[in-house]
Amino acid sequence: MGDIHVERAHTLELDEAKTRARDLLEKFNQKLSHLISDTGWNADGTHGTASGKMFTANFVVDENTVSVDISLKGIAAKVMKGQIEKTMKEQLDRKFN
Repeated sequence: MGDIHVERAHTLELDEAKTRARDLLEKFNQKLSHLISDTGWNADGTHGTASGKMFTANFVVDENTVSVDISLKGIAAKVMKGQIEKTMKEQLDRKFN
């Protein structure tokens, strides 16, 4: 587990949950393109990754939950831990509640 772990239960069909998780990561990539250098999903869309100079993140979607683990790199990122965690929680709440 990384510095930040956020998990949300959902009652969506798996395909819908995967679509919402993919949309979430795409929106982060658009808004924070200066911080994100690489994103991707495995073939079945249940595991995603994002990385940049200050973090690596792993997204996992299954039939019941979506989870995000973020490892922060460097002091600047660790100082922002609270804000990053708050933002991730808010975004998961919007997409999965």
